[in-house]
Order: sequence, then structure tokens, then C-alpha cells
Amino acid sequence: MADFSSGAANDFMDGKGWTGAGRVLTTTSASSITGTQPEPREFLIDGLLPTRTVVLLTGKGGVGKSMLTLQLAECLRTGAAFLGLTTHPCSTLVYSCEDDLPELHRRHASIERSMGQCDDPLGETHFLARDGEDNQLVAFDAAGNLTTTPAFDDLLCTSVHLGARLVVVDTTAQTFGGNENDRAQVTFYVNALRRMAKEIDGTVLLLSHPPKSDAKYSGSTAWDGTVRARCFLAEEEINGEVQRVFVLDKSNYSKRFRKEVVVDEYGVSHAVDEAARTMGEKVAERMAQGKARAAFLDALDRLTAQGRPVSHSERAGNYAPKVMVDAGLNDGCTVKQLATVMNVLLNEGLIRSNEEVGRRSNRAPIYGLKRTTPKAESEPEEEPIEAEEFA
Repeated sequence: MADFSSGAANDFMDGKGWTGAGRVLTTTSASSITGTQPEPREFLIDGLLPTRTVVLLTGKGGVGKSMLTLQLAECLRTGAAFLGLTTHPCSTLVYSCEDDLPELHRRHASIERSMGQCDDPLGETHFLARDGEDNQLVAFDAAGNLTTTPAFDDLLCTSVHLGARLVVVDTTAQTFGGNENDRAQVTFYVNALRRMAKEIDGTVLLLSHPPKSDAKYSGSTAWDGTVRARCFLAEEEINGEVQRVFVLDKSNYSKRFRKEVVVDEYGVSHAVDEAARTMGEKVAERMAQGKARAAFLDALDRLTAQGRPVSHSERAGNYAPKVMVDAGLNDGCTVKQLATVMNVLLNEGLIRSNEEVGRRSNRAPIYGLKRTTPKAESEPEEEPIEAEEFA
């Protein structure tokens, strides 16, 4: 029997004379872990972003991948849900190769106008605006071998320094210096990003454009094979209307899902509840939505007349659906039903957030949700009362 105790491979296999160089690698035996509890799998966003690996997000140019990713980062910064999914707050580093800082600032401001400002975030979002720079994270060296670049080292060092547990790489076209159809080169690139994910004990979210065809990703099947989760953002025609959809169509560690989303006036996406399956359910759903819609608008009018501003932000103390239920103005509708129609009304432009709805006793403006259309002539107006102070 061959003696490998020195770490060098010796002749073995019945003396057939194999003399190749090698070393004995450290393994873990099943016996050594039998009866012990494995570490629970960790996600930054439940069911979507597993830690210590790479997730691929694809979508055609202009469909809104970058904006959705910034929204995702804001949800991790504040602890807000992302498309109905639970988030675990952390810091994010956005390696943006196609947008400059003013554009990132504009998009972040739009997200805050939609979601509300957070004065006490649980994490932080850091922007690296790299438009016009050499952003290749892997490239060929003088010998023709693919290797990581100084840009890769800088990104990893910065991520560790900032304590970022999510690194967004936008996009593969800017950061991959190899041939997207070469399996070995694609595998090298994704493995390098996986090493980065392990170093930050988090996730690398890689954005990519698909080809002009209907394929979900461009290039070698190694893109799909080496990442542990893959999702895409697309626009589809549903019931005669163009609808945006967000789909997790590959996941090694969670269930796949499909979410129809609506985009509000600020460009922020909101999940739409699954459509009813039967005609009876559809009729009941439509009637319930109509009732909730009327209840929401009536309650908003009453609260505005009373000098009680409400917010569209779920994190706000004066979150509109909850205030309406607590005040008994909900006409039997639930907070969830009112929240759903509120997002629809925002998307339709019938109400707006962060609008001036009154003034304090010192004439300082009060901001909140406001109708963009007047009440019906037949609806009585309530006597307004002076507001003293509001959160």
C-alpha cells in the first residue's frame, strides 16, 4: 500500500509505477459529522439571495434591472421587504460600470420618494460609479491565461473594508474579459466571484444582458451551471397588457417563484398578488378590490380633512392602511387589501406620496398622501381642524 504520510504521492496500484506529483488533500468524513446539526443555510433575502455564492440577474437593456437592484439594496439597508420577501439588513456595495454618480443619486432619490426616507438605517449602500473606467475583473495575462485583475483585488478589498455582505456587479459585459461562450473561462470568472462571496460572507449579485433571442442568458451554459441561483426581469403580454415579471427560475437552495410586478411613478416595483383562478374568484376579487378602493379613497379624504396626514411607507408610524383600520375607516377591508389598492392608485397616478396636504399652526407644510383628482360633487366635506404636530 502506498505511503502518503509525507504529502507526496508514491507508487501505488499494485506496483504499476505511477510516479506523478501530488499532495494529499484534507477531507471530511461522513462519520465525523454523523449525529451533528449542520449550519442553517443563510439568505440575505429569503428564498432569493443565498450567502457565500453568486446569483445571476438577467434582463434586456432598459427593462429596469439596475433600478430594481438599487431598490433591493435600499431594502437591505432599511430592512423593508423586497417584493414581499423578507430581508436581513446588511450593507451593500454597488459596482456600477454603466451609470455615473449623478444618475445613481437620481435613482436613489426616486426610491426614497417612493419608499420613504430612513433616518436610522440598519445597513448602508455604497456606490462605486465606474462608468468609463477599465472594469475588467478577470482578463488574460501575458501568457494567455485568465487571471483576476487589480480591479478585482480593489473591489474585494473595498468590500471587506466596508463590511458589505452584498456586492452588485453591473454588468458582465464590463467586467468579464474572456469569451462568454468558453465554459472554462466562464467557470473561472464565476468561481472568482464565489471566492469574493465567501470572503465577505455574503452574496455577489451579477447583472447580465441576454442575447437578442428569447434565451435567459447569453453565452455558454456554464453561466447557468456555475451560479447557484438565476433570476430574470422581463416584460410579457398578460391579458392584452404589457406586464413586468420577476422570475427566480433556478435555485439550488430554495423554491422557484414568479412574481408579476407593477412599477409606481418613481420607478419602484411592487409585487402583484396572484390572479384568482376561477371566474367566481375573479368576480369576488374584483368586487373586493372595488370596495377596498372606495374605502381607501374615502378614508384618505376624511383623514386629510381632519388634518391627519398619512404615508405610503410601511415603516412610517402613520402608514395609511394601518391608520385607516385603526380609525375604523376601512369599511371592513384589511390592511393588506388597502395596501394593495394603495399601490394600484399610486401606479395609476390617482394619488401621490410626499405631497403637501396641509400646514401646521406655525404654517410649516405637512406632507403625506394626496389625491390628484377632486372628490365627487355629492360627497360631503368635513370641517377641517388645525393640526399641531405630526411625525
